[in-house]
Amino acid sequence: MFRNEHGKAVTAHRYSYESLIGPIPDGLTIDHLCRNRPCINPDHLEPVTQAENNRRVPVEVRRLSARVPRPPRTTCKHGHPLSGENLYVSPGGHRACRTCAKRRVLEFCARKRNQAQAA
Repeated sequence: MFRNEHGKAVTAHRYSYESLIGPIPDGLTIDHLCRNRPCINPDHLEPVTQAENNRRVPVEVRRLSARVPRPPRTTCKHGHPLSGENLYVSPGGHRACRTCAKRRVLEFCARKRNQAQAA
């Protein structure tokens, strides 16, 4: 993050544009003409409305970023089944593996025991 002349934190591409071109007009956002988001080259930056910026997003990118619901996982990242007695569903709807949760608790207790013995 950079700070503009008013001390406000701004992202690198906005700082680059404002420093080398001028202020970004109210109501406009900076579009990367090169489609490379880390780019700070002011020749590749253009102030546009958010609607125009959204229209310029390539179709394949829009498709990838669409919020398509995924089916629930059937296993945790360690391969344990996320069903039956091994599945814990929190009040907020978060699904968790009981086997992994037990392992984490045991590892935590062992670390605490080791720290107490070392002290």
